[in-house]
Amino acid sequence: MKKTTVVILSAFFLTLSGCNQIVESVSGLSNLLKTADDKTGTIRNQDVMCESFSESYTPLNAIESIAKVSVLLLAVSKMPPEYGGKPEMFSPEIMKLYASEQIWIPTQLEEWIAESKHDELLAAGEVLEKDNSRKSTERYRVLEQMLSSVKQAIPVEYPFPINAFVLNSGSEIYATSAGYIYVGAEYLNNKRMRDKGIVSLAHEVTHIVKRHKSKEIQMMLIDSARVAIPVLQGIARGQVSPLALVSLRDGLNKHFEDYSAQQETEADTCAVRVANTLPSIENPELAVAAYKRLLKDKGQGNIGKTDAHGSLIDRYASLDKAFQFHSPKRAFYMQNYQDVTAKKVETVQN
Repeated sequence: MKKTTVVILSAFFLTLSGCNQIVESVSGLSNLLKTADDKTGTIRNQDVMCESFSESYTPLNAIESIAKVSVLLLAVSKMPPEYGGKPEMFSPEIMKLYASEQIWIPTQLEEWIAESKHDELLAAGEVLEKDNSRKSTERYRVLEQMLSSVKQAIPVEYPFPINAFVLNSGSEIYATSAGYIYVGAEYLNNKRMRDKGIVSLAHEVTHIVKRHKSKEIQMMLIDSARVAIPVLQGIARGQVSPLALVSLRDGLNKHFEDYSAQQETEADTCAVRVANTLPSIENPELAVAAYKRLLKDKGQGNIGKTDAHGSLIDRYASLDKAFQFHSPKRAFYMQNYQDVTAKKVETVQN
């Protein structure tokens, strides 16, 4: 809580000191508006081909982001139209845009969410506990090998330590908050499953390094804040119908699904890049094809309908474009992977 207080106070003082730059801020906002959908507030993916695995965030980024939003919202009602003082320019969609570009929630919040979810999985008996048994030792050994390969293929600074756990059964691979990843036992027991398992694992690691869950939480917080007060006031006055609440819920769900689908696309294309990076994957095209079949089998994306995972047709198209983009660079990626591996070995030996 102390860190949050510092960020809010810093943003407040930056807001006061930055009022003389309001006009410049409004003029520059037009560039940001180009990346926002006026109707849905969807934030469009800025790295559709995974040209970079990660995004760098610092406390100063968060302070700057909050300060910008504060300045704009504070100034809009007093700014004459000739300086761009249009209320629609300062809608919650613009706040969402900042939420997608900067990270301002405390890491402790994400860690608490991840730990709570992990405790639930343990209590339900879904996670294989780490012990000295043969089954546990072998499965976690294979998982560590797979994860190590992916991390070397994504040689960036990780925002959280990755905590990888084995699921007792199934072929699910998913990530929660704060770097927690869960991998189904089928990928660890069956060598023929390893290639598409590594591609799926790379997809989840991308969610972590690009802070997708952080942005998702921020956007959901903004959605909650924007509707809480008017809804509560309407309920108190008896002026909110059940139909209106259902419509509101559906609208918020649509915002979430659109943004989540973009995150899935970005993670997919980074997974394709990893498939073209690893020497252990002899045929990246077959690995990506197997991954596409896996998406269909697991129902991650409907054939023609967009949900939180996006349209399956759109995801297939993005995967194909990503493969065309990254496959010619395979030799370069592989050499870089081997260089990173050699440097790590040399560091350990020294």
